[in-house]
Order: sequence, then structure tokens, then C-alpha cells
Amino acid sequence: MPADRNKETQAIAAAMREARQRGLPDGWSVKFDARRRRKWVSPGPTARTFDSLPKALAYVKRLSAAADGGGAAAAGGGGGSGSGGGGRKRPASAVALDAS
Repeated sequence: MPADRNKETQAIAAAMREARQRGLPDGWSVKFDARRRRKWVSPGPTARTFDSLPKALAYVKRLSAAADGGGAAAAGGGGGSGSGGGGRKRPASAVALDAS
């Protein structure tokens, strides 16, 4: 069993190196599920788990945009350029009412 644990430790270290190179901040961790797939876990008391590194990086980007004052990003949408199309979009009638 020690050889298996050593392999797992090496795989975790390699995954974390890749994540740091791609921009994942400190405090995040990685674990492997029963199917040996990586799961990325955010820091903090309300930790979220992501099944891919790109999803985790998108979450970090959305949080940093919200911290910089991007209220729409914090609400989970907006539909603006580069938002990834996530979240609900308001109907055209609601947009037209706001313009007056």
C-alpha cells in the first residue's frame, strides 16, 4: 500500500503544480474521486467542489470580478461579453423598460 500512497501523493503534487501555473490561487486543494478523477476544492468554510480545473478557474475569475466591483458577476450572470453565457438573461421587454 505505501507505493499506492506515494503515487497518489505524486499525482496530487503534479495536479497542484499545473493548477498554480494556470492561475489557481493559494488555498485550493485537489482530491481524487472513486474513479480517479480530479476534484478541485475551494478554500473557506463554504468550500465548493469543481470537477475540472477550467471550471474552478472560471469560478475564481468570477469571484475576483465581483470583488473588483462587478456586481453582475457576483449575481451569477449578466450576459455580457466574456461572461461565458452563464446565468439567466432578462427578457427584451424588461431591458426596454429599464432604458426609459
